[in-house]
Amino acid sequence: MKTFFIRALSALTFTLLVCSVSATKITVTVANYTFSPANFSAKIGDTVEWVWSAGSHTTTSTSVPAGALSWNNNINSSLPTFMYKITTAGTYQYQCNFHVGMGMTGTFTVSALGIKSVLGSTVISAAMYPNPANEIVNLTYNTTAVSDVQIAIYNEQGKLADHYSGNNLPASLHLQEIPVYNLPGGIYYCIITAGDAESCIKFVVIK
Repeated sequence: MKTFFIRALSALTFTLLVCSVSATKITVTVANYTFSPANFSAKIGDTVEWVWSAGSHTTTSTSVPAGALSWNNNINSSLPTFMYKITTAGTYQYQCNFHVGMGMTGTFTVSALGIKSVLGSTVISAAMYPNPANEIVNLTYNTTAVSDVQIAIYNEQGKLADHYSGNNLPASLHLQEIPVYNLPGGIYYCIITAGDAESCIKFVVIK
């Protein structure tokens, strides 16, 4: 954990690229020689849960993006569920090893960020500047209620690169200075969580 450096700002002028995201659990029912849904979209941070309904099956990955973990798990009355946390964007393909000849296959496509409006969000807006950055990037965000705040920096593959936290932060406009000189050049995502709301910003580190 790192200590926050926070202060209120009176005015800011910068270009924003802001989206709101919320991790979800996607349920896939396993029965009758099918996965249902057989095809769906997800985002980094989501969890896929396969849930047994009938028969004896497997959920077995056949193709995953570079850097993602493969899986091979039985789904039956004794092992009725399996959960997979998504950490990498790309296309995932899987099958039931017992019934692939009957077409029991599935596919899901993962985007780096899911764009979703969040009503009642305690995070009103967020931005980072300069963007691109090579030494320090300034994160500004606005909360409308006293909040415990978590700030996580992920690389383009969905791996955690840095993390900050603050407790009982007042309703205000805040500034967090984030050093990026130790990060490799590339695309990153900053996810700010306050209460039940999240905001995210895409930024670039250059060397």
